[in-house]
Amino acid sequence: MFRINRWQLFTRDEARKLVQEHPEWTWPLVPDDERNESRRRVNALLVNESIPTVEDDIYSWRMSYAVRDAHKNLGTCGRQEIITCSNRSRKTRHRIKCGCPILSTPTV
Repeated sequence: MFRINRWQLFTRDEARKLVQEHPEWTWPLVPDDERNESRRRVNALLVNESIPTVEDDIYSWRMSYAVRDAHKNLGTCGRQEIITCSNRSRKTRHRIKCGCPILSTPTV
């Protein structure tokens, strides 16, 4: 149980750093070289505590949740908002991610 807790702590901290540096990224948008470097850093911490390292599939699974949670905790683009605006005679709903472009555009 202790090993899992340490691994979760390391990945949570790594996700927080990643989101602070690149608030527009979700885990699928992280470039491969950055993913590999991230996993290398976490595995180095695990080795220092005599905990077995993790492979890419398990690491990616965990980081997808950790990055999502980091966005929620830091209030960055992981949060989605629905806004309503007036477009001539009808109202239109848009889904927006914290400053990112509108994900769905209305048809007029």
